[in-house]
Amino acid sequence: MQNPFRRGVFPHIARVLAPYVIDADEPEKVVYSRVVGEARRRLFEGKSVEAYDWDDIVAQVATELYGLPGRTRAVGPCAPALGEPPHLPPSLDVGMLVRHYCAQPGMVWSLPGAHEALRALKDRGHILVVVSNGYHKYQIPVMEALGIARYFSDIYTPEQVGAAKPASGIFHAAWRHEPEPIHVGDDIIHDGYGARAAGGYSVWLYRNTPEEIRTRTGAGVLPEQRPSADWFPAVRDRAYAATWAVESYGVAADDCVPDALIWDLEELPALVDRLEEERSRGGSRRALYAAQHL
Repeated sequence: MQNPFRRGVFPHIARVLAPYVIDADEPEKVVYSRVVGEARRRLFEGKSVEAYDWDDIVAQVATELYGLPGRTRAVGPCAPALGEPPHLPPSLDVGMLVRHYCAQPGMVWSLPGAHEALRALKDRGHILVVVSNGYHKYQIPVMEALGIARYFSDIYTPEQVGAAKPASGIFHAAWRHEPEPIHVGDDIIHDGYGARAAGGYSVWLYRNTPEEIRTRTGAGVLPEQRPSADWFPAVRDRAYAATWAVESYGVAADDCVPDALIWDLEELPALVDRLEEERSRGGSRRALYAAQHL
């Protein structure tokens, strides 16, 4: 699903804080760069949970901008005497902004086939949970706006469990009652690598797979066979290189090999059916690919 941060929340924050940027031709871009840069800094310092706390990040950037030389250090009249940081205006409550922009047309959308895939899995009796690096207060409004919250039994987020993807802790918290979990996600490191490293069956959703591979080179190749195909490293490396702050994770591209690759969510229910059929026969989900070649 697409959240409203890039199109709504971040531009709003940039507009509010732009007047506090000194000597810049494009102050809104400066604000955006500082906000994203602070999140990036936290990732590189190993503060993976704090790196997704956008309220705290924005508050820190705002405080720094308000306190620059030549600017009034405090918004409230008593703040200088008390040594307090400036109080942020209500419009910088990120959780509130998420809720606001979720209600605006064109700000959030679900991936093609999302409702159909979730409904099919739910109807088959599967327990669905969300494992997200987006804090609960940012995630729930998006899910509710898109009408997909009803499919999920629970949601696990960094501030709740004290860990963020790709660390194993957040996966283990979500999987504590499921001995053979299947994880689906669209980030090659967070999901493709992280879920498998944590012991789950990792399904990587990559909708940007080149059309040549979809329709010719990889045509007829099942999702669970694709990570072993000779063209897979090129696809994986392309996604890896595009990963934001990729160096902060300490994970090599060659380590990112999911158990399955799907190009669209429409492929997911059939894949899960095959995995469940293999398990019902007493086999391992990871043995499925080998079994198909015997």
